[in-house]
Amino acid sequence: MGLSHDVDMLNAAAKKYADVAQDLSLTAEQKQQAYYMAAYLLTIGGSPDYQPIMRYLKNALDIILTGK
Repeated sequence: MGLSHDVDMLNAAAKKYADVAQDLSLTAEQKQQAYYMAAYLLTIGGSPDYQPIMRYLKNALDIILTGK
């Protein structure tokens, strides 16, 4: 279990948070937090692909702005 394994685990966890954020039974705040956590986990995992990070942060911001 090395650093690569840790990064894979963080990436998998980020994907799960993003999936959870789409659950219609969640409040807007819960959805926003789930997207933020997805972006955060990708960031601390050192993901070189910034597109998902930016997408998750945009989704979190959109939820804050629209309340949905």
